[in-house]
Amino acid sequence: AQCKMILIGDSAQLPPVGLDASPALLKDYMVMMGGVRFAELSTVVRQQQESGILHNATLVRQLISEMEYGPGVIDLCDLGLELEGFDDIERLSGGELIEKITDAYSAYGEDDTIILCRSNKRAIKYNLGIRSTVQYKEERLVRDDKLMIVKNCYQFLDGLKGVSYLANGDIAKLQKIGMYEERYGLHFATAKLSFPDYDDQEILAKVILDTLESESASLTYEQSNMLYQGVNADYAHLTTKKKRYEAVREDKYYNALQLKYANAITCHKSQGGQWRCVFIDNAFWQEELTVDDLKWLYTALTRATEKVYLVNFKDEFLNKFFNKEELTMLAGFIKNFSYTPTLVTDIFKNRGGSWNMIRVWSYYDPGTLRIEDLFVTNPRMKPIENFTVYSRLHEFDENISFINALNEGDNGSDTNVIENPEIAEAPEDLMSDMAEAFNDTEDRRRRARNTDLKDLLIGVN
Repeated sequence: AQCKMILIGDSAQLPPVGLDASPALLKDYMVMMGGVRFAELSTVVRQQQESGILHNATLVRQLISEMEYGPGVIDLCDLGLELEGFDDIERLSGGELIEKITDAYSAYGEDDTIILCRSNKRAIKYNLGIRSTVQYKEERLVRDDKLMIVKNCYQFLDGLKGVSYLANGDIAKLQKIGMYEERYGLHFATAKLSFPDYDDQEILAKVILDTLESESASLTYEQSNMLYQGVNADYAHLTTKKKRYEAVREDKYYNALQLKYANAITCHKSQGGQWRCVFIDNAFWQEELTVDDLKWLYTALTRATEKVYLVNFKDEFLNKFFNKEELTMLAGFIKNFSYTPTLVTDIFKNRGGSWNMIRVWSYYDPGTLRIEDLFVTNPRMKPIENFTVYSRLHEFDENISFINALNEGDNGSDTNVIENPEIAEAPEDLMSDMAEAFNDTEDRRRRARNTDLKDLLIGVN
């Protein structure tokens, strides 16, 4: 009667499958149990304080907190991941993937490298691709294959000390496999498996092979029902339903381990684990992000201790600040201005039927909410002379407008020059959101990196 229980979790991580939130982490739910105390830990120990992984995970967690009490949806460009200046988090394209995975296996080891995906379908593609192009494995299963148990199992525990069952998500290493057979419409084998998380203890178990490449999380309902009916028929000679049920429950085929390849897994399966190197497959192809999307990304980011690769993440995911390499190219030119630019915006202009791009370099003052355009370059960082610069101010009323136009005029040359800027009227809900977003200096700074001339107020004809 005096037994006390401690429930530990992270509300910013993914909730249980099928639920919007974890009941154990909801105060309104838990207070109904009576005598419940709550505490929140804020010190991160998995990454170093200067870590880019920690920095970006913190940004995502802040957005989650804001969205849970706000609209619940943000535009893709409002995510604003910050990679510049950090060595432990970087973005890569699909063309670089094979080389980077190969390098990661050499640097961190296969056991300490993982690819996280949104769906089992994506995880299967990664696993099969890694087996063929990185590991050069031709057979379906070979010694030392990394596998994941995808359904709890209470059988085959002989010789395992301190283990009461094999849990969904446990990682196993294949030591030996044989005795292949087909029964009940499924494919079975007998395998010797070791478990790194349980001091490499070994078991001999019957395993199901059909789940290895299945797009479902485990056996489908139809497969499970077919298995049950087939095993149940094997015990038709037993006289009572109870005896048949007990026999089926202990049957080695009915309890065969359901396995999946584990070089790439879903983010849900990764919860509770950590790896030195994590590849995160881009799971977001819509123009908006929900709270669930951000929780997925936060969970994925916090699985890594040393290195994160963001695979196929578009430019829209990143902040609007330019990088140090760009500043270095313009270092001499920038000295002519009172301010160092802190914001860059790419704008396209139609001249003579063709679209040309220019880059507007600006200084943003988070204290006054003022943005001052300093100079303009072409895409190759070559400054364009005789351009028009503007000092701009965010106004929380009916529109956002240009003020204090300076150096107006076009020299008539065939350069990309901003002409006739138009005042763009902003929706009332946007003004309300912006006013709320700029409550403090940090929020002003973070939101400012997503300010885009194209979106706010430039109409280039």
